[in-house]
Amino acid sequence: MTTGWGQVRPAPAVRGAGRGCYLTCMVTGVTPLRGPMVPLLFVLGVIAAPLRVHVEAIIARVVYGRGLTPDEAREVAHMRERIAAERGAAAGRVNIKTDWGGLVDVEFLVQMLQLAHGHAEPRLRVRSTRAALDVLAETGLLPAADAQALRDGWAFLQQLGARLRIERDQAVEALDEQPEALRALARRLGYDGDDAPARLRADVARHRAAIRETWARAVARLTAV
Repeated sequence: MTTGWGQVRPAPAVRGAGRGCYLTCMVTGVTPLRGPMVPLLFVLGVIAAPLRVHVEAIIARVVYGRGLTPDEAREVAHMRERIAAERGAAAGRVNIKTDWGGLVDVEFLVQMLQLAHGHAEPRLRVRSTRAALDVLAETGLLPAADAQALRDGWAFLQQLGARLRIERDQAVEALDEQPEALRALARRLGYDGDDAPARLRADVARHRAAIRETWARAVARLTAV
C-alpha cells in the first residue's frame, strides 16, 4: 500500500521493522510490499510470530544495513529538485507539499537521515516523521534547532493542509491567492484583523524558509565526501 509520495506502508506482519518508503526502495533496490503479499504477510504475522521476527530482521538488515552513501544522497536531492520543478505550483502560487520548503522536504530529509543512520541507531526505524525527528534531535544526529524548525514547519503545514482540505472537501495543496478566499482561510486558522491574510502568508514563507535552510545544511553534510 502506498501513500503520499510513493511511501510504502509495510504490512502489519513487518510493521516496526523500519519505515518502508520510496527512497528506501530506490536506494536499496528492494521491491515494495504490495498486491497479494500484503494479506499473506498479515496472516503470517498473526499465526507465526517467529516468522514475523525473521522477516523484520531481514528487512532491517537490507534497509539499514549499510547506511546512505554520498552519491545516493545526491541522487535523492536530485529527485527532490525534479519534484519541485515538475509538481510545484504555478508561478505566483505556493504548493505547501511539493514546492521548496514544503512537506516533501521534511519527508525526504527525515527518510534520508533514517537510511543514513538507522543501522547504528535502531530507534530511528520508525514510520512517524515526528517520532523520527525527536530521535534525531535526542541523538544529536540533527542539531536541536534544525529538528525544531522541521517539527514546527511540519506541524504548521500539516494544519494548513488539513484546513485546505476541509475548505474544498478534497485534497488541496496550493494556497488560493484570491483575497477573499485567503482572508477566509486565515480567519479559520485563527488569524484576526485586516492584515490576517498578510500574516498568514508571512508565516507560510517563514516556515518554508526555515525548512529549506535546514534541508540545505543537512544535505550538504550527507553529500560531503
